[in-house]
Amino acid sequence: MEAQEFAKDWEAAWNSHDLDRILSHYSENIVFRSAKAKALVGTGELRGRSALSHYWQKALSNQPNLRFRVTRVHSGQEMLVISYQNHRGVRAAETLEFGPDGKVVRASACHEQGSDVTATTGALWPVEDEGMEYRVDLWASRGAEASFRLFEDTAMQIMRRYGGVVLALETPAPAPSAPYERHHLWFPSLAAFDAYRADEDLAALSALRNKGIERIEVSKIRGAP
Repeated sequence: MEAQEFAKDWEAAWNSHDLDRILSHYSENIVFRSAKAKALVGTGELRGRSALSHYWQKALSNQPNLRFRVTRVHSGQEMLVISYQNHRGVRAAETLEFGPDGKVVRASACHEQGSDVTATTGALWPVEDEGMEYRVDLWASRGAEASFRLFEDTAMQIMRRYGGVVLALETPAPAPSAPYERHHLWFPSLAAFDAYRADEDLAALSALRNKGIERIEVSKIRGAP
């Protein structure tokens, strides 16, 4: 399977939350390494698809809103590195080595350090009540999807400076009035959200935003008036 095609199918499998579909990419004798696994099941090295299934079943149960978005695909000699971002904006990369049958025989997952909620909120942006939650609908400019993606990936990095977290990323079913993407965002306070929107680095992206995004609608779901 071609690298981009595999990555697209890998992403779709994870976003379906269908464990059998996810595991179909992996060999029966898979060796998988991840620090996240050690925290959840007590070991950072899992051997065999049964052990991997047990870990991922627990992981999916703990994160019902889990979604991945592939951002980069690097191909090598019978191996791939897939860089991706989850629904909370945490960036990660998975290295996959393939056997003769095209199944993954070895895999390692690495995650960006200091990118969870507790690390990003910090003392500068204390949480007020339960924080602020927003729904952001975005319409990509036709033919400028690459600019849309670059702007969004960069904006999400800036957002973390203010404790912002991506709760969910959705791709609504195609329809004449439907947005290209829908983001559910959380900020620790209204002040944090306002500071993000006033960020100088974000403002410097205005040309890229205007090229890639045709329309944005922001709706407050929860928080201060």
